Amino acid sequence: MGEDTFGASAGSLVHLLGSVIHAYKNVGATPARFLSLMVPAGLEKFFEEVGKPGADPSSAPPFGEDEVERLLAVAPKYGVEIPLPPEF
Repeated sequence: MGEDTFGASAGSLVHLLGSVIHAYKNVGATPARFLSLMVPAGLEKFFEEVGKPGADPSSAPPFGEDEVERLLAVAPKYGVEIPLPPEF
Protein backbone atom coordinates (compact mmCIF):
# COMPACT_ATOMS: atom_id res chain seq x y z
CA MET A 1 0.00 0.00 0.00
CA GLY A 2 1.43 3.37 -1.00
CA GLU A 3 1.45 6.47 1.12
CA ASP A 4 0.05 9.71 -0.24
CA THR A 5 1.12 12.84 1.56
CA PHE A 6 0.31 16.45 1.00
CA GLY A 7 0.74 19.66 2.89
CA ALA A 8 -2.02 21.93 4.01
CA SER A 9 -1.18 25.51 4.88
CA ALA A 10 -3.14 28.19 6.72
CA GLY A 11 -6.57 28.57 5.19
CA SER A 12 -6.54 25.17 3.45
CA LEU A 13 -9.60 22.94 3.23
CA VAL A 14 -9.14 19.18 3.21
CA HIS A 15 -12.14 16.93 2.51
CA LEU A 16 -11.91 13.25 3.45
CA LEU A 17 -14.55 10.58 3.10
CA GLY A 18 -15.21 8.58 6.25
CA SER A 19 -13.61 5.48 4.75
CA VAL A 20 -10.26 7.18 4.03
CA ILE A 21 -7.37 6.14 6.28
CA HIS A 22 -5.69 9.33 7.41
CA ALA A 23 -3.43 10.88 10.02
CA TYR A 24 -2.27 14.34 10.98
CA LYS A 25 1.30 15.45 11.54
CA ASN A 26 2.56 18.95 12.16
CA VAL A 27 5.87 19.29 10.32
CA GLY A 28 6.20 22.98 11.15
CA ALA A 29 8.24 24.63 13.87
CA THR A 30 5.21 26.15 15.62
CA PRO A 31 2.07 24.56 17.10
CA ALA A 32 -0.68 23.85 14.58
CA ARG A 33 -4.41 24.28 14.97
CA PHE A 34 -7.19 22.90 12.82
CA LEU A 35 -10.95 22.83 12.76
CA SER A 36 -12.53 19.48 12.02
CA LEU A 37 -16.14 19.13 10.90
CA MET A 38 -17.73 15.68 10.96
CA VAL A 39 -20.92 15.00 9.09
CA PRO A 40 -23.10 13.37 10.21
CA ALA A 41 -22.57 14.34 13.83
CA GLY A 42 -21.67 11.77 16.48
CA LEU A 43 -17.98 11.06 15.99
CA GLU A 44 -17.12 13.95 18.32
CA LYS A 45 -18.31 11.69 21.16
CA PHE A 46 -15.49 9.28 20.27
CA PHE A 47 -12.90 12.03 20.74
CA GLU A 48 -14.53 13.14 23.98
CA GLU A 49 -14.40 9.59 25.32
CA VAL A 50 -10.80 8.75 24.38
CA GLY A 51 -9.18 12.17 24.54
CA LYS A 52 -7.79 14.09 27.45
CA PRO A 53 -7.10 17.79 27.75
CA GLY A 54 -3.56 18.97 27.33
CA ALA A 55 -1.97 21.07 30.05
CA ASP A 56 0.49 22.78 27.70
CA PRO A 57 -0.92 24.23 24.47
CA SER A 58 2.50 24.00 22.83
CA SER A 59 2.60 20.20 23.00
CA ALA A 60 0.28 17.22 22.86
CA PRO A 61 -0.61 15.28 26.02
CA PRO A 62 1.33 12.04 26.51
CA PHE A 63 0.09 9.16 24.36
CA GLY A 64 1.44 5.82 25.47
CA GLU A 65 0.45 2.17 25.61
CA ASP A 66 -2.50 2.75 27.96
CA GLU A 67 -3.95 5.39 25.64
CA VAL A 68 -3.52 3.12 22.60
CA GLU A 69 -5.33 0.28 24.39
CA ARG A 70 -8.19 2.60 25.37
CA LEU A 71 -8.41 3.99 21.83
CA LEU A 72 -8.60 0.49 20.33
CA ALA A 73 -11.19 -0.64 22.89
CA VAL A 74 -13.51 2.34 22.34
CA ALA A 75 -13.16 2.70 18.54
CA PRO A 76 -15.63 -0.07 17.50
CA LYS A 77 -18.38 1.56 19.58
CA TYR A 78 -18.24 4.48 17.14
CA GLY A 79 -17.64 2.51 13.95
CA VAL A 80 -13.99 3.59 13.85
CA GLU A 81 -11.40 1.20 12.48
CA ILE A 82 -7.80 1.89 13.49
CA PRO A 83 -5.19 -0.01 11.45
CA LEU A 84 -2.08 -0.62 13.49
CA PRO A 85 1.44 -0.22 12.16
CA PRO A 86 3.44 -3.46 11.75
CA GLU A 87 5.41 -2.94 15.00
CA PHE A 88 2.27 -3.50 17.13
